[in-house]
Amino acid sequence: MRNMDRPLIGMLSDIAVLKLSDFTTQNVSNVSWALARLNLRAAPQLDALSNAAMDRIGDLSAQDLCSTAWANATLETKNHDLMDAIAGAAMRKIPQCGPQGLANLAWAYATLLKYPAPLFGAIAAEALVLLPRFAFKTQEQANLAWAVAKLQHVDRVLLDAVAAASTAKISVAQNQDISSTTWSFAKLLYVHEPFLDAVVRAVVQRSARFIPQEVSNLAWAFATMLRAPEPLVDALTAASLAQISEWKPQECSNTSWAYAKWSIVHRPLFDAMAERSLDFISEYTTQEIVNTSWAYAQVMIMHRPMMDALSSRMQQRVGDFT
Repeated sequence: MRNMDRPLIGMLSDIAVLKLSDFTTQNVSNVSWALARLNLRAAPQLDALSNAAMDRIGDLSAQDLCSTAWANATLETKNHDLMDAIAGAAMRKIPQCGPQGLANLAWAYATLLKYPAPLFGAIAAEALVLLPRFAFKTQEQANLAWAVAKLQHVDRVLLDAVAAASTAKISVAQNQDISSTTWSFAKLLYVHEPFLDAVVRAVVQRSARFIPQEVSNLAWAFATMLRAPEPLVDALTAASLAQISEWKPQECSNTSWAYAKWSIVHRPLFDAMAERSLDFISEYTTQEIVNTSWAYAQVMIMHRPMMDALSSRMQQRVGDFT
């Protein structure tokens, strides 16, 4: 959508709010979905749509419930009453949600850091029916894995099913899906060797096509799971050196931490990460300062300009350590 079209969309959504009494439940969810897709965060409109959804929560279809939850999470409305109502209503309609709806529901609650345990139990139960049939798309599988990892919903049976389906579909998975799923498994300290072997093969084949965040997430994930297969490390190293001019603080911090965790002292890469860090040291978070400092100490590489800059940045954020 072009920027010049946004005023028009905003005007149409204002008109839609005035006509809410004439809307079907699908109309309500569709307008919410449209606002989210366009990232239009107009509070009066969202409040009116949320109230309309609350008033008719029992009439919303499974698709309407999933779409409304996704829209509210995307727009970060944090309407807890509505999300609680959706969780209760969706419990009774889980079989009608389908793979996309299940993934969107899980993603929405994880994004808002809300954990309705009964709903996640129901989502997991239905996913276990659908995953062996390969009904989920790879992005939907990745979103489901990310959601349970974000909320620390540890369900070994579900993870086994997601891993098996992800392994089977890895040749058609997007790089983001591979990186996200691997990160999610590492976050839960869940290791599935066939999946990890498949990831290694995929990374070796496509390493030049992974973007910086995906590269650093993969390095962090494998290091967290204490796995350092040489073909993967070589591929990630080559990709890192090729794209380091595009890196941000998180990529530098996570990757330096991963290589230190692996006890791999790749001096050209550590020097390149240090030089890149100097471009944005003022943006480092407390965790990134700690991880980077630990990593360089662990591999015993002293890059004086970076360490001086990190020290200065740490003094600016000293309040975060108390």
